[in-house]
Amino acid sequence: MGVSQRVVTWLQEQGHDATHLRDEGLQQLENGDIFTKAFITVHFFLLNGDIELNRNWQFFVQEMLKKLVCPSPEVIDWVVGTVRAQNQRSVDDRQRLIASTQLQVDRISRMDDVLYDDKLAGDITQAKYKEKHEGFVKQKTELLTQLDSIDKSYDRRLDRKLAILELSQKAAEIYAKKAPEQKRLIISKLFSKLTLKDGILSVSYTKFAQVLVAKVVETRHVMEETK
Repeated sequence: MGVSQRVVTWLQEQGHDATHLRDEGLQQLENGDIFTKAFITVHFFLLNGDIELNRNWQFFVQEMLKKLVCPSPEVIDWVVGTVRAQNQRSVDDRQRLIASTQLQVDRISRMDDVLYDDKLAGDITQAKYKEKHEGFVKQKTELLTQLDSIDKSYDRRLDRKLAILELSQKAAEIYAKKAPEQKRLIISKLFSKLTLKDGILSVSYTKFAQVLVAKVVETRHVMEETK
Protein backbone atom coordinates (compact mmCIF):
# COMPACT_ATOMS: atom_id res chain seq x y z
CA MET A 1 0.00 0.00 0.00
CA GLY A 2 1.43 3.35 -1.03
CA VAL A 3 0.80 6.91 0.07
CA SER A 4 0.95 9.59 -2.62
CA GLN A 5 2.83 12.87 -2.37
CA ARG A 6 -0.54 14.67 -2.33
CA VAL A 7 -1.53 12.80 0.84
CA VAL A 8 1.77 13.75 2.48
CA THR A 9 1.26 17.39 1.51
CA TRP A 10 -2.23 17.31 2.96
CA LEU A 11 -0.93 15.80 6.21
CA GLN A 12 1.69 18.54 6.47
CA GLU A 13 -0.99 21.18 5.93
CA GLN A 14 -2.95 19.63 8.80
CA GLY A 15 0.05 20.09 11.09
CA HIS A 16 1.38 16.52 11.00
CA ASP A 17 5.10 15.71 10.83
CA ALA A 18 4.87 13.73 7.60
CA THR A 19 7.60 13.00 5.07
CA HIS A 20 7.28 11.07 1.83
CA LEU A 21 9.67 8.17 1.34
CA ARG A 22 10.89 9.75 -1.91
CA ASP A 23 12.04 12.86 -0.02
CA GLU A 24 14.30 10.66 2.08
CA GLY A 25 15.46 8.47 -0.81
CA LEU A 26 13.81 5.45 0.81
CA GLN A 27 11.21 4.56 -1.83
CA GLN A 28 13.15 1.46 -2.97
CA LEU A 29 13.61 0.03 0.53
CA GLU A 30 11.72 -2.90 1.97
CA ASN A 31 9.19 -2.14 4.70
CA GLY A 32 11.45 -3.57 7.39
CA ASP A 33 14.39 -1.40 6.34
CA ILE A 34 12.17 1.67 6.35
CA PHE A 35 11.09 0.86 9.91
CA THR A 36 14.74 0.50 10.94
CA LYS A 37 15.50 3.91 9.46
CA ALA A 38 12.87 5.44 11.72
CA PHE A 39 13.12 3.14 14.71
CA ILE A 40 12.93 5.77 17.47
CA THR A 41 9.47 7.13 16.58
CA VAL A 42 7.42 5.85 13.68
CA HIS A 43 4.26 7.47 12.29
CA PHE A 44 2.15 5.41 9.91
CA PHE A 45 -0.70 6.79 7.82
CA LEU A 46 -3.36 4.12 7.48
CA LEU A 47 -5.84 4.31 4.63
CA ASN A 48 -9.46 3.34 5.32
CA GLY A 49 -9.86 1.27 2.17
CA ASP A 50 -10.36 -2.45 1.80
CA ILE A 51 -7.85 -3.16 4.56
CA GLU A 52 -9.23 -3.54 8.08
CA LEU A 53 -7.71 -0.76 10.21
CA ASN A 54 -7.16 -2.84 13.35
CA ARG A 55 -5.45 -5.65 11.45
CA ASN A 56 -3.25 -3.11 9.70
CA TRP A 57 -1.87 -1.47 12.82
CA GLN A 58 -1.37 -4.86 14.45
CA PHE A 59 0.83 -5.69 11.46
CA PHE A 60 2.92 -2.56 12.02
CA VAL A 61 3.31 -3.36 15.71
CA GLN A 62 4.64 -6.79 14.79
CA GLU A 63 7.05 -5.21 12.32
CA MET A 64 8.34 -2.98 15.12
CA LEU A 65 8.70 -5.99 17.40
CA LYS A 66 10.72 -7.81 14.74
CA LYS A 67 13.29 -5.01 14.85
CA LEU A 68 14.09 -6.01 18.44
CA VAL A 69 15.12 -9.55 17.51
CA CYS A 70 18.85 -10.16 17.44
CA PRO A 71 19.92 -12.09 14.32
CA SER A 72 22.08 -14.31 16.50
CA PRO A 73 20.27 -15.95 19.48
CA GLU A 74 23.68 -17.07 20.76
CA VAL A 75 24.63 -13.41 21.28
CA ILE A 76 21.56 -12.80 23.44
CA ASP A 77 22.20 -15.99 25.44
CA TRP A 78 25.80 -14.89 26.00
CA VAL A 79 24.75 -11.38 27.06
CA VAL A 80 22.14 -12.68 29.50
CA GLY A 81 24.53 -15.26 30.96
CA THR A 82 27.39 -12.77 31.29
CA VAL A 83 25.22 -10.06 32.86
CA ARG A 84 23.68 -12.53 35.31
CA ALA A 85 27.14 -13.76 36.35
CA GLN A 86 28.42 -10.21 36.78
CA ASN A 87 25.30 -9.27 38.69
CA GLN A 88 25.69 -12.22 41.03
CA ARG A 89 29.24 -11.13 41.83
CA SER A 90 27.96 -7.61 42.50
CA VAL A 91 25.19 -8.98 44.73
CA ASP A 92 27.72 -11.06 46.67
CA ASP A 93 29.99 -8.03 47.08
CA ARG A 94 27.11 -5.90 48.33
CA GLN A 95 26.01 -8.58 50.76
CA ARG A 96 29.54 -8.81 52.17
CA LEU A 97 29.69 -5.01 52.49
CA ILE A 98 26.31 -4.93 54.26
CA ALA A 99 27.34 -7.71 56.66
CA SER A 100 30.69 -6.04 57.41
CA THR A 101 29.09 -2.64 58.03
CA GLN A 102 26.40 -4.15 60.27
CA LEU A 103 29.10 -5.90 62.33
CA GLN A 104 30.78 -2.54 62.90
CA VAL A 105 27.46 -1.00 63.97
CA ASP A 106 26.82 -3.85 66.42
CA ARG A 107 30.36 -3.60 67.83
CA ILE A 108 30.01 0.14 68.46
CA SER A 109 26.62 -0.43 70.11
CA ARG A 110 28.18 -2.95 72.50
CA MET A 111 31.04 -0.56 73.28
CA ASP A 112 28.53 2.20 73.99
CA ASP A 113 26.60 -0.12 76.33
CA VAL A 114 29.81 -0.95 78.23
CA LEU A 115 30.62 2.75 78.41
CA TYR A 116 27.22 3.43 79.97
CA ASP A 117 27.78 0.67 82.56
CA ASP A 118 31.15 2.23 83.41
CA LYS A 119 29.44 5.57 83.96
CA LEU A 120 26.85 4.01 86.28
CA ALA A 121 29.61 2.23 88.19
CA GLY A 122 31.48 5.49 88.61
CA ASP A 123 34.50 4.23 86.65
CA ILE A 124 34.44 7.26 84.34
CA THR A 125 33.34 10.85 84.79
CA GLN A 126 30.15 12.28 83.27
CA ALA A 127 32.25 14.51 81.01
CA LYS A 128 34.30 11.55 79.76
CA TYR A 129 31.15 9.51 79.18
CA LYS A 130 29.56 12.32 77.19
CA GLU A 131 32.65 12.75 75.01
CA LYS A 132 32.99 9.05 74.16
CA HIS A 133 29.24 8.49 73.80
CA GLU A 134 28.95 11.32 71.28
CA GLY A 135 31.86 9.79 69.35
CA PHE A 136 30.10 6.41 69.22
CA VAL A 137 26.84 8.02 68.11
CA LYS A 138 28.66 9.84 65.31
CA GLN A 139 30.35 6.63 64.10
CA LYS A 140 27.06 4.71 64.16
CA THR A 141 25.28 7.47 62.25
CA GLU A 142 27.96 7.43 59.53
CA LEU A 143 27.82 3.63 59.23
CA LEU A 144 24.01 3.56 59.11
CA THR A 145 24.10 6.22 56.38
CA GLN A 146 26.46 3.96 54.41
CA LEU A 147 24.05 1.05 54.87
CA ASP A 148 21.14 3.13 53.58
CA SER A 149 23.16 4.17 50.52
CA ILE A 150 23.81 0.57 49.47
CA ASP A 151 21.39 -0.21 46.64
CA LYS A 152 19.71 -3.41 47.80
CA SER A 153 17.17 -3.40 44.95
CA TYR A 154 19.67 -3.36 42.06
CA ASP A 155 19.50 -7.10 41.49
CA ARG A 156 15.70 -7.03 41.32
CA ARG A 157 15.75 -4.18 38.78
CA LEU A 158 18.32 -6.03 36.69
CA ASP A 159 16.21 -9.18 36.76
CA ARG A 160 13.30 -7.15 35.39
CA LYS A 161 15.45 -5.74 32.58
CA LEU A 162 16.74 -9.18 31.65
CA ALA A 163 13.17 -10.46 31.62
CA ILE A 164 12.24 -7.64 29.22
CA LEU A 165 15.28 -8.48 27.08
CA GLU A 166 14.18 -12.10 26.86
CA LEU A 167 10.60 -10.97 26.09
CA SER A 168 11.85 -8.73 23.28
CA GLN A 169 13.40 -11.71 21.52
CA LYS A 170 10.15 -13.68 21.34
CA ALA A 171 7.54 -10.89 21.34
CA ALA A 172 7.24 -10.73 17.54
CA GLU A 173 6.61 -14.47 17.40
CA ILE A 174 4.07 -14.72 20.23
CA TYR A 175 2.29 -11.35 19.91
CA ALA A 176 -0.31 -12.42 17.34
CA LYS A 177 -1.24 -15.50 19.38
CA LYS A 178 -1.87 -13.64 22.62
CA ALA A 179 -5.12 -12.38 24.12
CA PRO A 180 -5.74 -8.60 24.07
CA GLU A 181 -4.66 -8.16 27.71
CA GLN A 182 -1.41 -10.01 27.07
CA LYS A 183 -0.81 -7.95 23.93
CA ARG A 184 -1.25 -4.78 25.95
CA LEU A 185 1.27 -6.07 28.48
CA ILE A 186 3.84 -6.77 25.74
CA ILE A 187 3.27 -3.31 24.28
CA SER A 188 3.63 -1.66 27.70
CA LYS A 189 7.01 -3.30 28.28
CA LEU A 190 8.54 -2.44 24.90
CA PHE A 191 6.76 0.72 23.70
CA SER A 192 6.57 4.03 25.52
CA LYS A 193 3.74 5.25 23.27
CA LEU A 194 1.32 3.68 20.86
CA THR A 195 -1.63 5.81 19.77
CA LEU A 196 -4.06 5.63 16.87
CA LYS A 197 -5.87 8.86 16.07
CA ASP A 198 -7.53 10.05 12.86
CA GLY A 199 -5.94 7.19 10.91
CA ILE A 200 -2.41 7.97 12.12
CA LEU A 201 -0.56 5.41 14.22
CA SER A 202 2.27 6.74 16.41
CA VAL A 203 4.67 4.21 17.89
CA SER A 204 7.67 4.91 20.12
CA TYR A 205 10.02 2.41 21.72
CA THR A 206 10.97 2.63 25.38
CA LYS A 207 14.52 3.89 25.99
CA PHE A 208 15.63 0.32 26.72
CA ALA A 209 14.09 -0.92 23.46
CA GLN A 210 15.64 1.99 21.52
CA VAL A 211 19.10 0.92 22.68
CA LEU A 212 18.30 -2.69 21.85
CA VAL A 213 17.15 -1.85 18.30
CA ALA A 214 20.32 0.16 17.70
CA LYS A 215 22.46 -2.78 18.88
CA VAL A 216 20.50 -5.21 16.71
CA VAL A 217 21.12 -3.01 13.67
CA GLU A 218 24.85 -2.88 14.50
CA THR A 219 24.95 -6.66 14.92
CA ARG A 220 23.25 -7.19 11.54
CA HIS A 221 25.78 -4.92 9.85
CA VAL A 222 28.70 -6.71 11.48
CA MET A 223 27.34 -10.11 10.48
CA GLU A 224 26.82 -8.94 6.89
CA GLU A 225 30.35 -7.55 6.70
CA THR A 226 31.86 -10.81 7.97
CA LYS A 227 30.04 -12.98 5.40
